Amino acid sequence: MRYKSRITELMTRKSLIFVAAVAGLTGGSLAAWFLWGARRPMKARKVGGALLFEEHITPGPGNIYSVAENAEMAAKIDYSRFVTDPLKRREVLDLLTFGSRVGVGEQAPDFELTATTGEAVRLRDLRGRHVAFMFAAMTCPPARMQTPRFEALRAKYRPDDVAVLLVYSRERHAGERGYPDLEYASSDAEKMALARMLAARTSLPIAVDGIDESTLGSYGPVPNSCYVINRQGTIVFRSTWADSRKVERALDALLAEEKVSHWDDVLVE
Repeated sequence: MRYKSRITELMTRKSLIFVAAVAGLTGGSLAAWFLWGARRPMKARKVGGALLFEEHITPGPGNIYSVAENAEMAAKIDYSRFVTDPLKRREVLDLLTFGSRVGVGEQAPDFELTATTGEAVRLRDLRGRHVAFMFAAMTCPPARMQTPRFEALRAKYRPDDVAVLLVYSRERHAGERGYPDLEYASSDAEKMALARMLAARTSLPIAVDGIDESTLGSYGPVPNSCYVINRQGTIVFRSTWADSRKVERALDALLAEEKVSHWDDVLVE
């Protein structure tokens, strides 16, 4: 019996070591994968009178941020949960495929959400302006990092030309190293409370998706995606990770193209 117990003990230890090694390698691979991203130039084409930009689909924020910024964000995330948490495992696939219902060149799904100020935010009410928004949450490090950069974008453009906002989606890393005191919302009220915590840190308007995440689901359930929608309501750019620089280039190109078109019209007349 002692001999059998000893064998069982050794097998258990070896199994635990093997599982720990696999988890460590997987976690390390996920960390490297998450922090990698391709740096690519913005490419645009004219389709049916609309200026459309190449989609940027990358698995991680990578080159969007500096080494120090990447390290700061990585320190707030428990990468092992990408292995142990079923929801996070699904998000890995979403990042590779965008997991989206709509893409560039398609009509942007309308939404009617409540802002942290209590006002209704309707995408259709913004028709006639270019709209840039990113999905964000208190416990999403890349979104928190991008928020001041989107504030600068909002300040750059005339409100009649461009609307910039956040859509509060889903907590990403509640209870992890960077956010030990925050929990996942289980109701609309709890979600609004978390959104108001983010609103206290930014001047950007924040529209809060419902607990059913219908808006996030209609665009694509990735953590920090961003979209640019033209005045006619067409999606002209999207990226798996919000990058204010890419959004700025798209908006600048849209506005510059409008000026050229305007002068062409004047010359024709």
